[in-house]
Amino acid sequence: MISEQTLAHIEKACSVKDNNKYFGGMQVNLVGDFYQLPPVPNKLMKDMGNYLFRSDIFINCFPHTVYLKENFRTQEHMLINAIHEVNIGHPSQSTMQYIKSRQRPLPNSETVTENVCH
Repeated sequence: MISEQTLAHIEKACSVKDNNKYFGGMQVNLVGDFYQLPPVPNKLMKDMGNYLFRSDIFINCFPHTVYLKENFRTQEHMLINAIHEVNIGHPSQSTMQYIKSRQRPLPNSETVTENVCH
């Protein structure tokens, strides 16, 4: 969720240690999933919420990318495929059918209240 501008501010603050090196020469590890939440814009700071991976700082400082490809939470292949397709914004017809097959009616509010209170 860190924007390009936020990364630049962090880099500048760290460079107080040594302004001849990115992040003041400190080791920095970034962890994230660009498919999940986009950067948070901040109009008061004139931060448009641009993705940090487009910045020169990111390109020059983080040459190593590790992709985690094995899913440990579920072995349900249809679910894994549906999540992937929805993440990239191109769900197939079979994924849409799978998602529709998983729909369940919501209980009415009285039933929910009774279940929570008892």
